[in-house]
Amino acid sequence: ENDGAITDQLADFLRQLRELAEVDPRAGTPLLEQLETIITSISELGNDIADYADRLELDEEALQRLEERLDQLQRLKRKYGPTLDDVLAAADRMRQRLAKITGRSDQLQALHEREQQCLKAHNDACAQLNAKRKAAAGPLAKAIAHKLQNLGFAKAEFAIQLKPANPGPTGADAVEFAIAPNVGEAMQPLRAIASSGEMARVMLAVKTVLSDADNVPILIFDEIDANVGGRIAVTVAAELAAVSRRHQVFSITHLPQIAAAADQHFLVDKHVANERTTAVMHQLDQEQRRAELVRMLGAELDSKTAAAHADELLRKARARA
Repeated sequence: ENDGAITDQLADFLRQLRELAEVDPRAGTPLLEQLETIITSISELGNDIADYADRLELDEEALQRLEERLDQLQRLKRKYGPTLDDVLAAADRMRQRLAKITGRSDQLQALHEREQQCLKAHNDACAQLNAKRKAAAGPLAKAIAHKLQNLGFAKAEFAIQLKPANPGPTGADAVEFAIAPNVGEAMQPLRAIASSGEMARVMLAVKTVLSDADNVPILIFDEIDANVGGRIAVTVAAELAAVSRRHQVFSITHLPQIAAAADQHFLVDKHVANERTTAVMHQLDQEQRRAELVRMLGAELDSKTAAAHADELLRKARARA
């Protein structure tokens, strides 16, 4: 359709060669013949192409798909190009990212399955621990109650209660000590009704019963002698000495029976100076310890009876050791 310019140029060349052939036949005639041959060939080629085009069945849908594909490639080149190689490189990077995302889903599934396995194992372990705790709670509570009878709780009842709790490192039970200090009283949580001294004596009973299994290295008993008389104080001192065979025991006491049972005796003195109170602790030697026991017995330092009593307490303590 746009061959007008070519045919016009060929016609112009033909005219010029004819003029040249008239002026110089020797030079112009061969050229004129060649051009005429070329024009004839072009004309025949055009006719052949026209005949082929007439016979060709054009697939409009295929052409539309090709055009859309070309448009898509142009858009991709504008976004990821400028060249088609750049587009192909971007496609490769995206395939790699997609592979990672797909693999991550597989990893998440594997982790979920592992989580379920661990959860089942943890629940099974909690169930086993609960069964062992239930089996041990009764005998342990009975042994502790027996110890409490010698520690100032002659009529007390003691129980170990298990309640469901959120699963954790220590199982799925909330373990609570309950006590009924006197006959006719209902069981109540130890933490709710016991004084600090009573709590210390209960824990002494617990630690005494569990001394072989408990691996806590240091035990501290504060005010363990609260509301304790002389006979019970001797029992408390003996239990402390028994626990100290497997643990380091620190006991803060005001009773000479308990102080005498210790291996080492430290004295805490309070001093007021410049309107400030300070506490000083120092270790007592044997004579100082004897004198402090006399003072704790409520006697004068020169009391022979009190001194003899202090010596007796120390002698009995050494005999128990």
